[in-house]
Amino acid sequence: MLTYIFMLAWLAVTAFTALPVFVYFNIWTMCQNTTVLEGLKLCVDPRQFGVVTIREEKSLCVTNSEKFFKMCSSKELDMTFHLFVCALAGAGAAVIAMIHYLMVLSANWAYVKDACKMQKYEDCKSKEEQELHDIHSTRSKERLNAYT
Repeated sequence: MLTYIFMLAWLAVTAFTALPVFVYFNIWTMCQNTTVLEGLKLCVDPRQFGVVTIREEKSLCVTNSEKFFKMCSSKELDMTFHLFVCALAGAGAAVIAMIHYLMVLSANWAYVKDACKMQKYEDCKSKEEQELHDIHSTRSKERLNAYT
C-alpha cells in the first residue's frame, strides 16, 4: 500500500515539475523571438496559461520593457530552464522506476502464491504416495504371513 502512495506522490511531483518547464519554455521562446525580430510588439496573454478567464482580454506587452530584456540576456533564465528540465526528467525516471517496481512486486507475489499452491500439491501428492506405499507393503507382509 505504501508503494502505491509513493507512486502517486512521484506522479504528482512529475506533474508539478511539468508546469515550470512549460512556463519557462514559453518565456524562452518569447526571448528568442525578441532577439530575432526586432521592433515586433510581443504581448503575453494570460489566457494562454489559464491564469485568467477567457472573457477577460487583458494582455501584457513586454517588448519595450527593460526588465524583460535583462531577463532574456541573463544566464539565470537559461540555467533555471535547464534545471527544471532535469527535475522533470528525474521525476519522470522515478515514475518509470516505480511502475517497474510495482510490476516486479506483483509478479513476485503471483510467483510466491503459485509456489505455495504447488508446495501444498506436492505435500498432498507425497502423503498419498506414502499411504499407497504403506498399504502395498502391509498387503505384501500379509501375503507373506499367509504363506507361512
